[in-house]
Amino acid sequence: MTHEFAARIGQEYCEHVRRSIIDVDEIGKNEMFRFTDKMPTNFWHMGLIARVLPNAKIIHVRRDPMDVFVSCFKQNLTWPFCDLQAIVRYHAAYLKIMEYWNLVRRSLAEV
Repeated sequence: MTHEFAARIGQEYCEHVRRSIIDVDEIGKNEMFRFTDKMPTNFWHMGLIARVLPNAKIIHVRRDPMDVFVSCFKQNLTWPFCDLQAIVRYHAAYLKIMEYWNLVRRSLAEV
């Protein structure tokens, strides 16, 4: 992905968000705005997010896994969040992916 293409995708995403959630009359077209995307599955897209939104601040919030599992069951969510074995595997994948991105972040901080 070229730098130009990544920048265009990031800009289009921000414009989509601006049109979707912000009353344009409240802020100027060129004025800075901030928003929070709390989608729990965003960890799958960390590399893409970092590439197309290089100034994005990513805050990794961790909950006790048992709290997450109980919450998923109480909400009657769809697979994999309704299957105990699947959610345990999903959580293990999440931990591995976040461990990888923490290593990447640390190595970039050393440069």
